[in-house]
Amino acid sequence: MRILRLVAIGALICAVAYALGTIDWHALLETLRHALIELVVLAAALNFLQILAKAERWRLMLK
Repeated sequence: MRILRLVAIGALICAVAYALGTIDWHALLETLRHALIELVVLAAALNFLQILAKAERWRLMLK
């Protein structure tokens, strides 16, 4: 069971590294420089609230 967990963690680390490697960081930072910071913060806050709502729904379903 422990070896399976280590393999899963390794696969997750590889997937995250690949995903981060495909991002054009220069273009992302340039886009964020021209964005309205208030809207970026609002979008991040709404995304976080949506994740919390999903977690609560799953908690209630699995209860």
